[in-house]
Amino acid sequence: MATSITHEDVKPVMGIPLATTTYDTEIDTVCTAVGAAVDSAVGAVFLAANAALVKEAAICIAAGKCWLGMVNRPGYAAALDVGGIKISALDKGGAVDLIKTGWNMLKMGMDGAKVENATDLPQESHSYEVDTFKPDSVEYDYGFGS
Repeated sequence: MATSITHEDVKPVMGIPLATTTYDTEIDTVCTAVGAAVDSAVGAVFLAANAALVKEAAICIAAGKCWLGMVNRPGYAAALDVGGIKISALDKGGAVDLIKTGWNMLKMGMDGAKVENATDLPQESHSYEVDTFKPDSVEYDYGFGS
């Protein structure tokens, strides 16, 4: 079972009206790549048991990558107007946050699954501390250059 997301999943997260078709092919290309990367990262067993979580995380990651790709284009550095939604260079942080949120959702889900499946852990080990993961300590490759 592969994670399948399309522009119809991603555009609402980006604030792009579904009726705007300008970027559909480009967004679908990113969606395919992100779906494959996420599937590879989580593995078939986790994916089968957590398909909804994996799909939601993939949507966040794809939306962030598309947003960065659009804002980083030559000529779009000042601002981009898509379907009445203005995205400025100042919004790159929001795109990066979307990508981090997606990967963090997967990490927390996978860490929780490991704890749930471990029968020899003491009971107090079954709680997950969100503060133990520091996303700023991880370097991300967004595929769009700086």
